[in-house]
Amino acid sequence: RGDGEFITFDRTLTGEGAEPLLMQQMTADFTFKPMTWSDGTPITAADSVFSYEIAASPDLPINQDKIERTASYEATGDLTVTWTGLPGFLDLEYFTNVWTPLPQHQLGDFTAAELLSAESSAPQPLSSGPYVVDNWQRGESLLLRPNPNYYRADAGLPHITELTMRFDLAGETAVNQI
Repeated sequence: RGDGEFITFDRTLTGEGAEPLLMQQMTADFTFKPMTWSDGTPITAADSVFSYEIAASPDLPINQDKIERTASYEATGDLTVTWTGLPGFLDLEYFTNVWTPLPQHQLGDFTAAELLSAESSAPQPLSSGPYVVDNWQRGESLLLRPNPNYYRADAGLPHITELTMRFDLAGETAVNQI
């Protein structure tokens, strides 16, 4: 208000017993391209909502700013989600308010805390990207091979057919492994 008094926001959108306080409320719709997980299961908007729900967990050590400014995040179709911000929050970076899908059919039985710690939460993590995990020697190495269900596989991508990442190698040992 212009009279110098403060208004306390208590989520009811009313001032001090007076008229309702009206604010703009921003929404953004996002549509995913049809894609599949590396196991052939279609990626859906529900996978993105699952990702949002995991990210919203207080058990995760991540920045919650985007979550705290989100009034709702809902699947509105098989491949569409709608983000709704808090009343009065107008986000210039609204296009970032979409959560990267996580495979709910693989990880849905785990809590956010379990996903951080349980080895069984992702023994063979699914991928929607160009590579899948072929062999994972925890603490030693990770072997990636092309994902046959990658949405650009028909274009001959990825070009590299095998990636090996080695962990905890000393400087000279790492150079000798090249």
